[in-house]
Amino acid sequence: MPINPQAEQPSRPQFRDGFTLVELLVVISILGVLLGLLLPALARAKGAAKVAQQLASAQQLMQGYLIFADEHAGFVLPALLEPNRGPRALRGQPIDHTGAPVEGEAARRYFWRLAAYVDFNFDVFYRDRELLDRYLKESDYYAVTLFTGFGINQRYVGGLPEYYPLDGDAPTLYQQTWGNDFFVSRIDQPDNPSRLFTFVSAAYDDGTFHDGFFRVQAPHFTSAQWQDFGLPTRPGASPSRSGNVWPVDGAIAVAGMLDGHAAAQNWEQMQDMRHWAPKAESPDWRMAFP
Repeated sequence: MPINPQAEQPSRPQFRDGFTLVELLVVISILGVLLGLLLPALARAKGAAKVAQQLASAQQLMQGYLIFADEHAGFVLPALLEPNRGPRALRGQPIDHTGAPVEGEAARRYFWRLAAYVDFNFDVFYRDRELLDRYLKESDYYAVTLFTGFGINQRYVGGLPEYYPLDGDAPTLYQQTWGNDFFVSRIDQPDNPSRLFTFVSAAYDDGTFHDGFFRVQAPHFTSAQWQDFGLPTRPGASPSRSGNVWPVDGAIAVAGMLDGHAAAQNWEQMQDMRHWAPKAESPDWRMAFP
């Protein structure tokens, strides 16, 4: 039987090239939702990793800090030393990573005195490695000491230079007023070393933000010392208004405690004076005049 070319042939599926506009919009919407879910999770993971790294650094600092005290007659290292003041055991000359002596202003700050006790692992000190490398390349040893990622709780651990009399002088006004135990000068002195901040996440702002500073100030002394107790995450917040204390992730800062462990602290905990002063009895405790 002859084939009729006009006979009905089986239908074949019809394929389109590409997507319709509606389909593209649906795909884009789905991708937007997925990104909206994914980005916060990635940010949280990145923040958690940063906090974990800082916890490890703070713990290494504290281990070195405790070894330093053990090798210096039990005296703790202050943020800043001044010639002819303070324990004589702390007055030795520090060395740099090449074994050369560090002199002048650079030798007064804690960085070079503690560096040997963490095997000159500078990453323990600094978050801004690019800034550190620049200072080391320029041999600017003084600048190196300034912008460390952790600042010492200088008023209450190690003490300010003016707490100590000059050699041969009478006791200072601080000693006459509050004695010698309102701050920690020896590692075995405080009753609760596990809660006492020694190193705290820091920053400095002099018109240019620096992710670190070598000293931090407690929220209170005889009066409020911070000018701003609000959250650091809001617009206008600055480390210059919170004693150079500054978080590493959101409102979370890291602190190395005097017993050697490190802990992540929220902004409310950072303001609790029981973490700052060995004699503090309440979160807003202040030094009282007799």
